[in-house]
Amino acid sequence: MSLHRQFELIYLLLEKPMITAQELAEHFEVSTRTIYRDIDVLSSTGIPVYTTRGQGGGISLLEGYTLHAALLSNAERENILTGLQTLEATGLPYTKELLKKISTLFQYKKENWLSIDFSPWGSSEENRESFLQLKKAILESIVLRYLYVNNKGEQNSREVEPIQLLFKHRFWYLFAYCRLKNDFRMFKLSRIHHLQMTSDKFEPKVIPSGTEYTTHLAETILVTLHLSPKASYRVYDEFKPSDIHQEVDGSYTVSATFPIGSWLEDYLFTFSDLLLDVQPMDLKQKLHEKAAIMTRQLLDK
Repeated sequence: MSLHRQFELIYLLLEKPMITAQELAEHFEVSTRTIYRDIDVLSSTGIPVYTTRGQGGGISLLEGYTLHAALLSNAERENILTGLQTLEATGLPYTKELLKKISTLFQYKKENWLSIDFSPWGSSEENRESFLQLKKAILESIVLRYLYVNNKGEQNSREVEPIQLLFKHRFWYLFAYCRLKNDFRMFKLSRIHHLQMTSDKFEPKVIPSGTEYTTHLAETILVTLHLSPKASYRVYDEFKPSDIHQEVDGSYTVSATFPIGSWLEDYLFTFSDLLLDVQPMDLKQKLHEKAAIMTRQLLDK
């Protein structure tokens, strides 16, 4: 008997206090003889399953039995459920049903203590399909092909050997070996278009020791921001406490590392009049130049 059928059988026995061999045989599409053989297997592993003959009889578990009492500690049980709840948030099919079954097996009532939302990724049918393609390609070592828009707004075709999906700072990334760059790279999923699985398979490469995912996102720069006291809601939402210093006048000085590129300048513009100053000077100059161009364009309309 497969492990999957063992769990499914225990789940059914926990769902109903008494179930007949015929009902189980119809559910699994096997003979009643196979069901009785499965019951013997469960009994031999220490699962307290019993058969009762006669009218109203059938197959049942010892009252009060829970799976974790025999196989898993409380901490292990909670870690499994937490992992499933996190996986459910990705929109991966069947995880909600699996989470319900495992919760029943563990007799665990607090299955909704954690709620995670990865929107907008996973919020549409197209994104969910892409997520499944990425999962399949990673697990089965299938080469992916897609169009990718880099930090400079340039679009080019990429062929990659996918390694891992990563959720970091509100965004999904694909860590992969890029055949165009002949190196490991991190790709932001929102910039991937026309995703295709090829017919090519690859032998997973050994990731060099010391390779960090974050080093492939982009070249970074240390930025110091001086922000208005009115920016407090964003300061504490978007930066680590160790990066924040509140001045005597209530304003904030924030020192943080950012990826270099037009994204950074666009991000700083979202602070509008809450941004009082920024360093280094060349970044401040770029903001001045962009602001001047925007002003001219708006006045010309």
